[in-house]
Amino acid sequence: RYLYDCFYRLAQLMTRPRLMRIFSKARKKSYNRRNKQDYSEQKMIGLDTNILVRLVTKDDPHQLTQILTFLSGAKTNSIPLFINYIVLCELVWVLKSGYKYPKNTIASFLNDLSHTQEIFFPNKEVVREAIELYKKGKEDFSDYLTFTHNKKKGCSLTYSFDTQLIKEKIFHLPS
Repeated sequence: RYLYDCFYRLAQLMTRPRLMRIFSKARKKSYNRRNKQDYSEQKMIGLDTNILVRLVTKDDPHQLTQILTFLSGAKTNSIPLFINYIVLCELVWVLKSGYKYPKNTIASFLNDLSHTQEIFFPNKEVVREAIELYKKGKEDFSDYLTFTHNKKKGCSLTYSFDTQLIKEKIFHLPS
């Protein structure tokens, strides 16, 4: 909203009617979208990797109790939780490298997260497709997430020098 207000004021100062109309429409759309989805009272809380690691590994009882209390309160108060792609990739790396969790355990946890109603991702479809590829494939989760995200954003190909991904026909060698 602030950004649109700045551009709108700038357009007014420039006294260019066309610019004022463009930013005025964008400003109205922004307000209308917010009103329809009622974001005014809603909060969203982002989760970092270490929160999810504690939840999976249960290696620190004190922190686990804190996390479970927080999650219970978030669910009771209908507060959505957000996990970004970087956190997902870090989570997989930590569980695989640091804790030596097997791939199927990691994939199962990711799958459970992706089907939890209160948890949001930049795009759940992208995450779910990446999880399915990760279960079947031999490469890192981050590679499959990159592929599915690029595909969702309209990329017809993703180039890489990773021979295993090229063999899986996920990525392509630049020519």
